[in-house]
Amino acid sequence: MTGTARAPSRDVATRFGEDVAGLTDELARIARGYVRQPGDVEDLVQETLTRAWKAYPALGPDVNVRAWLITIMVNTWVSAHRARKRRPAETLVGDRVDGYAPRQAAPSAEAQAFSGIYAREVWSVLASLPSAQRSVAYYAFVAELSNKEIAVRLGIPPGTVMSRLYRARRTLRAGLGKAAVRAA
Repeated sequence: MTGTARAPSRDVATRFGEDVAGLTDELARIARGYVRQPGDVEDLVQETLTRAWKAYPALGPDVNVRAWLITIMVNTWVSAHRARKRRPAETLVGDRVDGYAPRQAAPSAEAQAFSGIYAREVWSVLASLPSAQRSVAYYAFVAELSNKEIAVRLGIPPGTVMSRLYRARRTLRAGLGKAAVRAA
């Protein structure tokens, strides 16, 4: 009995290897569309192949193996994505020494330069922007809308939004830089 149980599994393993051999590169390419990190791509392909291996003996003879594997991959990614969304947000606490709070990263040079600027100076620089740039800057920086959303809201092309944002940032940098020099 033991000998007969092994023979079909070897046959299944051979067929699985033949069916999947030419598809692993394509699965990796497709996985890159779902996850960006190379390690995550490898994990998704590996999990897909593991699930496929478990279900392969029940697979019918006339099944499109490529489509079947892609379906398994998509379902695997969706399940993992939903599980990640259900988990509470993780916060890295850094290195703790004897229970003390983690070390804070040194503030950037920009943060140090602008730390002395008061809110009224920021608002005065914002008010000095032309109205078209000011409205685009407001939606981008305060309302945190995407360029496409701003374009729809204002009824202008996305390229115009990008141009106005560029000019607004340039003006804000110059104006806030002068305010930082005055504050110092």
